[in-house]
Amino acid sequence: MGEFFVYSFFAGALLLLAPVFLTATGYADLTKNRIWFSLKLFRICPLAGGYLEFCGEGIVWHRSKTKAVILPYGELAAAGKRFQITKGFQLLRFDRIAEIGGTPNAVAYAAALSILSSVTGALLRERFAVVQEGRTLLCRGDIFAIAVRATIVCNLLTIMAALTKKCLEGLITWIKNCRLSWKKRRTA
Repeated sequence: MGEFFVYSFFAGALLLLAPVFLTATGYADLTKNRIWFSLKLFRICPLAGGYLEFCGEGIVWHRSKTKAVILPYGELAAAGKRFQITKGFQLLRFDRIAEIGGTPNAVAYAAALSILSSVTGALLRERFAVVQEGRTLLCRGDIFAIAVRATIVCNLLTIMAALTKKCLEGLITWIKNCRLSWKKRRTA
């Protein structure tokens, strides 16, 4: 009976430390003013996706054909200041394909993107051991689009720690809001 607990403890520890691969794919077409994206677990199980469209009030996230959420610019700016990346998430691979055409300076843009891709690829490979690939395509039509795919690796322990941190932060703000409303009721 004691062996079962030892084996299940080690199996659980291995499961918590096993790598989890998240793949983020995006396609930004600047001529249509839209960004399509998807986030998948192990390239199979979809977690989130849809497309983003820019409007006067904010960014509209079309989650499906019938569901859309508007994200106001002010809230996005505030969220960007609070955004923190946990050290447990590591970028493993980054691929980029740019499609440029329809402008007289398309060749200059393509050359600049190729130089930028080689410099960032060397930095990412040297500093963070990230495999980076970049391609630039010259097209005939009026297009300026970029396709990106990034693979991030982490483990379940890191995901559980990040979720626990977010839940605790939400609980703390809820308690603070409850205290403030209780004090307002008490003084009124």
